[in-house]
Amino acid sequence: IFKVCYLDRIGYVSAGDVKRVGIVPEAPYFQPTELDTKTDSGTQLRSQPTTESSSIALIPPGSKITYIASANGSKPSDGTSSEWYFVQYFPTSEPTTYYEGYIYSERIQTAPIVPQNTEDDPISPLPLNLSGSKIDSEQQLPTPAYLKGILIAVLCLPCVLFVIYVTTRVIAKRRNAV
Repeated sequence: IFKVCYLDRIGYVSAGDVKRVGIVPEAPYFQPTELDTKTDSGTQLRSQPTTESSSIALIPPGSKITYIASANGSKPSDGTSSEWYFVQYFPTSEPTTYYEGYIYSERIQTAPIVPQNTEDDPISPLPLNLSGSKIDSEQQLPTPAYLKGILIAVLCLPCVLFVIYVTTRVIAKRRNAV
């Protein structure tokens, strides 16, 4: 399980649904896509991806909505899939208001196209904290071996230089004494 932030929302996704692409991805943010609802009738914007959940707003036919993400929910009795879309709806009659919720995928004229990320992963995968049910939001990454070596060398260097300095002083004093 990974804790993620997407469009100012924080949530959790399954590790199998995530592909790490590097520290700075070429296309770092998915751009929301505008979709059209079917023109035959309006549709309900719901609080959860199920027809049993409460209705947030009625979206008129032909309205534009903004796709945010896909979700697996319950299949309606007249539907063929269990796919729902989490969307934002900005009603033209209320320009300062917007709604967020779920709309059944078959109430959309065209499905959103989410491009696959094809960047290579130059870095090893992130570790998962699967020890308990609580997700640690400040999970520490393992320190690479070469970085540990550099750190040890930097910390030990003053000691080594001090030993060399003291040794050369002692040798110099013995030469002067002879």
